Amino acid sequence: MLGLTSRKSIIYKTVTFLTIWGGLAEAALNVQLSTTSGPNLPVGTRLQFQASVTPPTSGLWYRFRVKPAGGSFSVIKDFDPYSNGAFAWAPMEEGAWDIEVTAKNPSNQDTGAATVTYNVVSQITAGAPVVSSVSTNTLMALFSVPACTAGNVSVTFWPTANAADVTSTRSLPCKPGKSLNFLIAGMLPSTEYTMRHRTVSGWTTTNGPSLTFTTGALPGGITNSSVPSPANPATSQLDKVVLEVGLVPAQCIARNLSGVPIWYYNTAANGPLFYCLRPVLGGTMLLIPQPSPSLTQLIIQEVDLAGNLLRETNAQRVSEQLVAMGKQPITGIHHDATRLPNGNTAMIVSREKVVGTRRMVGDGIVVLDRDFQVLWSFDTFEKLDTNRAAVAGELCTGSGQGGCPPFSLLAPTEDWTHANSVSYTDDGNLIMSLRHQDWVIKIRYANGAGNGDVIWKLGPQGDITLTNPGVSSFPFQSHQHYAIQKGNRLWLYDNGNTRVGLLGGNSRGQVYVLNEATKTATLELNADLGFYTAALGSAQRLANGNYAFGGGDFVNTLGKHIEVVPNPLPAGTLNYISQVGNIWYRALRMRDMYTYLD
Repeated sequence: MLGLTSRKSIIYKTVTFLTIWGGLAEAALNVQLSTTSGPNLPVGTRLQFQASVTPPTSGLWYRFRVKPAGGSFSVIKDFDPYSNGAFAWAPMEEGAWDIEVTAKNPSNQDTGAATVTYNVVSQITAGAPVVSSVSTNTLMALFSVPACTAGNVSVTFWPTANAADVTSTRSLPCKPGKSLNFLIAGMLPSTEYTMRHRTVSGWTTTNGPSLTFTTGALPGGITNSSVPSPANPATSQLDKVVLEVGLVPAQCIARNLSGVPIWYYNTAANGPLFYCLRPVLGGTMLLIPQPSPSLTQLIIQEVDLAGNLLRETNAQRVSEQLVAMGKQPITGIHHDATRLPNGNTAMIVSREKVVGTRRMVGDGIVVLDRDFQVLWSFDTFEKLDTNRAAVAGELCTGSGQGGCPPFSLLAPTEDWTHANSVSYTDDGNLIMSLRHQDWVIKIRYANGAGNGDVIWKLGPQGDITLTNPGVSSFPFQSHQHYAIQKGNRLWLYDNGNTRVGLLGGNSRGQVYVLNEATKTATLELNADLGFYTAALGSAQRLANGNYAFGGGDFVNTLGKHIEVVPNPLPAGTLNYISQVGNIWYRALRMRDMYTYLD
């Protein structure tokens, strides 16, 4: 039976550790953990916790883990030097949860921990499904389904006035005695929706009762957009969502093909954003927040569509683990991360090194497990020839300037590789775009068993030979973004800085057909996009075989998203075009808010 205090649903437990230094046992940190949230709050509520240490000690790092009754702990927020013991978490399952904090003094490695148990209650009170609002997003709802004993459950929803526009959430397995809770996202503002849950058990499908929910109005500050070339029968209608990753201002906004917002990341509720990285299949988002200017590009988070934290780590913690593995530390986390098929996450990191008289910022890849703990790493300084300089002599004049990650070397420092995308290949390896080398490289990852060797380099002076070089006076990409390989095809956004500097012209959407055995490639698509973007960009293959390219424009401050029909060379037909009046980092097409495929 729980205690009868004002926090009767919370049980406090303290765990003590001793640290041995030189044969002497030091006093462990005396850690307390409390919550300012009331007791017995329902699923989906963002709970607030605060750790403290007696006597007060500055400079501590804190880690937070959670565990359901009878389950095991998962890391939500790894050891960090910036949170000061504050923790916000929104459970999506009812029951008793243990919330554990561990404090660590990095100067002497003293530690201490405390645990509280919090009872989360169901949204359901009368045995029937309910739909409620989400405090962090006016365009979202929380749909709660009563407990079921067998099968899988999903929720379908549609505008009440347009039953043909149906979206389905991902499925969740039944948990006897537990309600199932779904974040509903991808809805138009100020619109009534009908929604119901569906249970599939074996060959039997059962639909629940229909409920209605009316979304709220859009908040202020969301950038307007336009669609100068509307969708038509040749447009990939299945890929009906355009996710804009804005830099100036920092925004994550999803729109339908008519340009109307259907989802947004709420910085007012969730904190300042540096930029979103990319969506994760199932309905979450990888992003880099900006808790303070000095910490830009030092943190990576995965959040749900309401902006609730699912897991987080930081460059200091990653470096600590790398050094313990005999690897070099990193200086930042930047530009891209992607979810691997086994649930691990690959992310781009930065490193720095002095080579002779050259001060250099390079890059790497770190693969994290499901608790965001380090499993594997790749380092450009170890695997590439440092004698090859940045092709245009690019320099970092300060951390965060010109897309540079944090670094500690004296400025200016050579921005040697400037990686901007990492992706997984069907054969278990990794593709990395190195903007300042004009190269896309394939890295021997071998699903975690690889040694990180570079398998090939695509681009000028690389080791892939183009079989149709006559398609252009400068056929290869340069200063590219967002390289993706699926099967024997590789597509990317060719910014074209090197080419345009020599010959003029526009940015291009490119598709290469690779023969890796012979290290040859054929340029299958070389679409002139009609404008030049010196930086930023993305590339995707869509469900109907078209390609989508998104470019951010520093000159006109217009982000443009273009769908291209892959006609024969030299150019495809520019089929669907949307644009927005701010600087995009990326524009990505999604089936819905739960389904993103490269």
